[in-house]
Amino acid sequence: MKTLIKSSSSLSILASAMALSLIFTGCGESDPKNEGNHLPDVHILQNNKTVNVGTKVNLTSTAIDVDGDALTYEWKFVSKPTGSSATLTTTTTKKASFTADKVGKYVVQFVAKDVVDAIGKDTVTITAKASNSCTSYTELSEDITNNKTLDGCYKIMKRLSVSNDALLTVKPGSTILFNGGAGLNIYGGALKSVGTPKEPILFTGEQKVSGYWEGITFENSNNPNNEIGYTTIEYAGGNGRAALSVFPDGNEELCRLKLYNTTLKHSSSYGFYFSHNAILDRFENVTSTKNEKTAGFIHVTNADKLDSQSDFTGNLGGDYVTVSRDYPSINKDETWKALSVPYNVTGGFSIDEDATLTIEAGATIVFDRSKTITIYGGLKAIGTAKSPIVFTGKGETPGYWSGLKFFRTNNVDNVLDYVTIEYGGEYYAGLFIDSESASSYTRISVTNSTFKDNAGAGIYIRYDRLGYPKYNKDIDSSNTFINNESGAVVRGD
Repeated sequence: MKTLIKSSSSLSILASAMALSLIFTGCGESDPKNEGNHLPDVHILQNNKTVNVGTKVNLTSTAIDVDGDALTYEWKFVSKPTGSSATLTTTTTKKASFTADKVGKYVVQFVAKDVVDAIGKDTVTITAKASNSCTSYTELSEDITNNKTLDGCYKIMKRLSVSNDALLTVKPGSTILFNGGAGLNIYGGALKSVGTPKEPILFTGEQKVSGYWEGITFENSNNPNNEIGYTTIEYAGGNGRAALSVFPDGNEELCRLKLYNTTLKHSSSYGFYFSHNAILDRFENVTSTKNEKTAGFIHVTNADKLDSQSDFTGNLGGDYVTVSRDYPSINKDETWKALSVPYNVTGGFSIDEDATLTIEAGATIVFDRSKTITIYGGLKAIGTAKSPIVFTGKGETPGYWSGLKFFRTNNVDNVLDYVTIEYGGEYYAGLFIDSESASSYTRISVTNSTFKDNAGAGIYIRYDRLGYPKYNKDIDSSNTFINNESGAVVRGD
């Protein structure tokens, strides 16, 4: 117990009490337990109580104890949005901060306590909203032929083109809304749409319907300024191709693009479409999901640009990246990484004599009916016991796809280790090794691999000249053969 005043004069005590009452007015509840102690007077000072998601919120408070006692402090969340992992960086001083990571309300309390556990409290509510929230839009209906910057909220009324070497720059936090059937074509110009983690850029349809607007297409724009980062493109695909396409209108034209930290979703077709003459200077951390086809369509000569950190799951047309070709086939060294989904080969292709395709451990290659890879150069597929490489058919029946074919290739890169080949063999076997004639040979090493459920044999060696090591006619005993219709290994002319 604390005694505020000691006096033998009751009048003096009364006067002093009245004076103290005046002094302490507004400084917290006065003497709540009649013990001569007062609650700390606490206030959170917060002007901006509405922020964008991703914003760091700095909190400051005041705390006064009229009795002069030392105070201890505590910050804590009373509540926060579902799924939020926000944490307070400091909890024992008059200042604290947190990052609003979800849309919704964050209720934060500050508590000050004195030496006899008298407590003062104050609470503040911080509301986080989506950064792309517009109430009105500036309409755009003219093609862009000179440099232009969009900063804010815009509505594109029709299909617009960016041409004449013009650069269209979209500033962080902007929203670009598209009318039904509208789109954006980069044809001889350039697009730079680079947001930030706190202020991403949004391209969306006026109606939240897949395919409501055409999408963004790069045509004939071999421009290093083409860059899309921290951007979302949604409800597009009405052009029948993809939400985002790099698709020059001629076989000799080139288009280039940097794409990273971007989400493509709710397309009525693919999330992305990259032709053989697309130059992807950067492709990192791309999410392509909830699209009516697969995550994306990519030519075999660009498949090595896809990165293992990207997320291609959750698409209505299947969890794949579609790999095909018009022309050419693989004519340079490439490495296909282990993605979050399988590669789906919908158009058979070949590996040219001077090229090697390397496939990383854990990758899965799924073939459409009758499709194959013909290797004239090198195929290096080295998995591990825990992360094998799988070549399989989209349909799980023997002979669904043609199998791998090595043809007249004396290449030391031809290695299959910890590989599974299944449901192939439409053309002789799951693995077909063809030396073309008895006077030539194909070089290949096959170890620790599994051949199962293939039509024909697991392995077929034509002309019996398996050449790795040179003229070795035996298949390594580490391989496993299961349910192949013509047996494990067949040799013939």
